[in-house]
Amino acid sequence: MLKISRPVVFFDLETTGANVKTDQIVEIAVVKIHPDGKKESRTRRVKPDIPISPGATQVHGITDEDVANEPSFRQLAKSLYIFFDQCDLGGFNVDRFDLPLLVNEFRRAEMQIPFDLNTKVVDPMKIFHRREPRDLSAAYSFYCNKTLEDAHSADADINATVEVLYKQIEKYGLENDIDSLICAGLDSEQKYLDRSGFFTADEEGNACFRFGKYAGKNVVLTDPSHLNYLDWMLKQDFPFDTHEIIKKLLKGQIG
Repeated sequence: MLKISRPVVFFDLETTGANVKTDQIVEIAVVKIHPDGKKESRTRRVKPDIPISPGATQVHGITDEDVANEPSFRQLAKSLYIFFDQCDLGGFNVDRFDLPLLVNEFRRAEMQIPFDLNTKVVDPMKIFHRREPRDLSAAYSFYCNKTLEDAHSADADINATVEVLYKQIEKYGLENDIDSLICAGLDSEQKYLDRSGFFTADEEGNACFRFGKYAGKNVVLTDPSHLNYLDWMLKQDFPFDTHEIIKKLLKGQIG
């Protein structure tokens, strides 16, 4: 049992996409743990004001039709405020994603936010990464059962990297061609057009934005706002291959 002086609300969000500023909640699950050990659990789907991106549906399985008859966040905001009020918070990766997105939902609902900068937030992901490092030395130990000597020397690091890759191929039964290994490192079965994953292709091979305000939408070259966005991306410090994809899009070389 947690040793706490006031309740802690652990929560997780499923959303329309991955942009904490513009995407919205489609499902929220909460567990409130009280100082005496009592638990309250709730799960509720939410109808967003914007479409759920195909990429998000691929992750959580929730479609626009699934939430068409659910209440909006604005309708749920008051009860959520009461549930979260005077509580500390917790969740996996909550600091970087769930918490800022939830704050923005309360703001859009023109509601007072039920927590502030003094609210304590516990994130098991941070403990996980702190206690179980995810660096090359940890990978070498996990896959090769060896200690990486002279870590951070170029020669030791690169030879360990190659050895780790061979062990990953063996452990997971991966195909050992380059394209298959690249796909094995991506976070879904989507077809990525650039290595950094800023653009994907749908089943028909049409290019889709994967981030920002157009995340999940097909690139439409007849839409001036899309053209302006692509032009803006070319002027920013995106990876070289992402710039090359944009240039091909603008030339009509990609669907």
